Amino acid sequence: MSTSPVYAVTPSVPANIVIKAGTTQAYGSGTLEISWDTVSGALAYGVRVKKQVDGITAASGTVDGEQNTKITFDTLEGGTTYIVQ
Repeated sequence: MSTSPVYAVTPSVPANIVIKAGTTQAYGSGTLEISWDTVSGALAYGVRVKKQVDGITAASGTVDGEQNTKITFDTLEGGTTYIVQ
């Protein structure tokens, strides 16, 4: 019989999220650098980037560790609006 892990407290949502956008050339490949405050007790953070126009996931990633609070996505389409989750 398999049992699921039991967690005493769910970590809170990160605060002070900062998103820096850039392009490697005018309307060429775009980058998003996303950072946030440390959340006590977090084992990892997951981030997903979706295109606003159709909701399709353009990129996603996970960083491990409570203190690892930054992720960068590159090769995104420049000139495109994205939703960060």
